[in-house]
Amino acid sequence: MVAVADIGRTAAALLLQDWEGHRIIELEGPQAYSADDVAAVIGSLTGKTIIASPILREDYESTYSSFGFTPNASNLMAKMNDGFNSEWIVFEKENTEHITGETSLEEMLGNVLTV
Repeated sequence: MVAVADIGRTAAALLLQDWEGHRIIELEGPQAYSADDVAAVIGSLTGKTIIASPILREDYESTYSSFGFTPNASNLMAKMNDGFNSEWIVFEKENTEHITGETSLEEMLGNVLTV
């Protein structure tokens, strides 16, 4: 996970650089978070008990639809989940530049979460 602020900051910095050719840049947050980590942070910020529960593969699209995603976006999100779960989507390929963002999950959610 990476905060939108880190994406914007990184994109702006890259646009100011002088380079030619093809680049692959991986951007991630300052640490990896599990679903349980996210639930704990949200619980801490809201003062509520939050429990992360897995979503069955066959429920991916309907779950995203219930969040207000369009049918096409729900399908694409399901495919992205499948890509990560099957390790078809992976990071740290050869010749890849790796950048770590600065914004923690706690900071990002603290800035946007309203209770």
